[in-house]
Amino acid sequence: MAHLACVLLGFLSGAAAAATAADVAPELELTKAWSVEGPGRFDASGITARDGVFYVVTDRHGDTVFRLALEGGVARAEPYLTFDGPKPYPWIGYTDLEGIVAAPDGGFFLAPEWGFAVCHVSGRAGRATAHWVTPDLKAAGAAVGLFATKDAFVEGIAYLGEGHFLIACERGPRGLIEIRGGLEPARVDAQRLERTRYALPAGRTLDFSDLAVWRGRVFVLARNQHLVVELIRGEDGAWCEGDAWSYAAAENAPEHRFTDMTYGQAEGLTIVDDTIYVLIDNNNFEREGRPGDRRAWLFAFRNAIPR
Repeated sequence: MAHLACVLLGFLSGAAAAATAADVAPELELTKAWSVEGPGRFDASGITARDGVFYVVTDRHGDTVFRLALEGGVARAEPYLTFDGPKPYPWIGYTDLEGIVAAPDGGFFLAPEWGFAVCHVSGRAGRATAHWVTPDLKAAGAAVGLFATKDAFVEGIAYLGEGHFLIACERGPRGLIEIRGGLEPARVDAQRLERTRYALPAGRTLDFSDLAVWRGRVFVLARNQHLVVELIRGEDGAWCEGDAWSYAAAENAPEHRFTDMTYGQAEGLTIVDDTIYVLIDNNNFEREGRPGDRRAWLFAFRNAIPR
């Protein structure tokens, strides 16, 4: 079935796919929404969970992992650990953290947009050290046309096992990079994923933001389509879209909207047991009808993914 979906998808591309797709993603049921509060301009960009606790990174705090304290309707971001490195530091002068996933040793794997690689942050609460655990991915991505749009580079991360990672590349075009073997030796496979089975709102481009692994299966946020999409591997080894679930109703509800909803704003995805969590970044926009309120959202949805 997975291979059939990949084969059928090969006949659809770009806008044609959006116009002719028969697949309709069912709407997820929102069970809880928290306002995310953090220090300064808090542009939340990635989320992970460990032992029932949520951790986030932002693209404004390049040396900090935050812990979320859920209190009523508020998710308060508190510094959990700060870190030095990784070295060499990205040439641009900042990392722009976009993805985070819990590591087996109690630390975290991070995806810095301008780092074009995965780094590991050791240690728990307090001060830590970060170091690169994959090679530079820029050349591998560029070889298939990825990283062609400024500020649309590494956007999400999934950990698939020892030395095995999947990276989401944002847009223009969107794609995936799979790394096996860590630093050396490493096998790196990059692909563009420009086809879709699902509707794309007018004026938007296909994109990816975060990735999540649940029960050994891989899921991605298709942000501009308001979708959580399962990624499946075809017989040729490439990834393609499988089934999808929509969170459009929650993101666009009057009580959740921001003053600019031109594009999708979901930045973080994690799935824990019976709940799908989606982190919505405000992109520094105010909430509609609430001047000055620029807080992000953390949504919890009932997990409707078939086991």
